[in-house]
Amino acid sequence: MTVVIDSTVLVAYLLKEKGHNLDVVSELLKNGVVSSDLIIAESANGILVSMRRRLTSEENGSKAFEALEDLAKTNIKIIPQAGLIHEAFKIARENNLAVYDALFLAIVAESKGGEFVSYDGRQVEIARKLGLSIFEGA
Repeated sequence: MTVVIDSTVLVAYLLKEKGHNLDVVSELLKNGVVSSDLIIAESANGILVSMRRRLTSEENGSKAFEALEDLAKTNIKIIPQAGLIHEAFKIARENNLAVYDALFLAIVAESKGGEFVSYDGRQVEIARKLGLSIFEGA
């Protein structure tokens, strides 16, 4: 089973945010997940914003960033945006969604049987509307 993860889930995991089932996310990451190359920049930015807002200490933010780099090299199969942009643009246009959010949905749509995991309610709503499978329990 292919599990496509977006940056909302990865940032929550890296920053150990409360209110999510991070043990399940940890298992998903151990087994390997798939994502757009955009996840690296979006997640790095999420960590940085948390540090700037003083929600995360410099030390914990630096550790989270190092973990991001490690995961991107070992546990996340990165799909380049260039091969997804046509489908992402179509999904975004038809569903009033940002293209960068639609990139994650495009991976699921093209994976034929993959499951999407996100903490973004709007993306999950659109994924359901498109008939895409959602990974529940994270």
